[in-house]
Parts: sequence; structure tokens; C-alpha cells
Amino acid sequence: AMMEFGWYHVKIDTLHGDYVMATVPACSLRRANFKDEWTLLLPRVTSSSSSSSNNNKNLDSELGITSLAYTPLISALAPPSCDDEYYDIA
Repeated sequence: AMMEFGWYHVKIDTLHGDYVMATVPACSLRRANFKDEWTLLLPRVTSSSSSSSNNNKNLDSELGITSLAYTPLISALAPPSCDDEYYDIA
């Protein structure tokens, strides 16, 4: 079945043309009943001793998402596989 071998992709684009992407097995997402957790890592923003207008310009050009973790939250009670026999399909 496609759910056994398919993948679910999440891509987040930033304003500066950068992006982060995460991929999880579609079956895991189905077993989690589409309950998931997203973790975004953003760069630390610090100010230096330069002029404030120069700082803002540098910070604007450096802001973006560093990484993305995407985790399906699979319950211990979830079916052991994505076979249709475990799901009530009408």
C-alpha cells in the first residue's frame, strides 16, 4: 500500500528565499492520527557595538530558520502498521 512506502514532506520558506524541509513516513503520520510536533530552531540574534542602524540591517539579512524537526506523536495504543485492517474505513 502507498501508506507503507509514501513520505510526507513539510517545507517552510523564509522571506529571504531560504527554506527548511523535513520528511516523515506517511504511515507514521497516519499511525499518529495526524498528531505531530514541530520544532523550529532560529538563530540567536545578538547586537554588537556597531551603530544601531547598521545592526538592524545586518540582523534583517541574517534572520531565518536554522532547522526543522517534524515528529509524528505515535501513541503506544496505535495500530502496529498502516494496514487497512486496523482502520475503520467506510
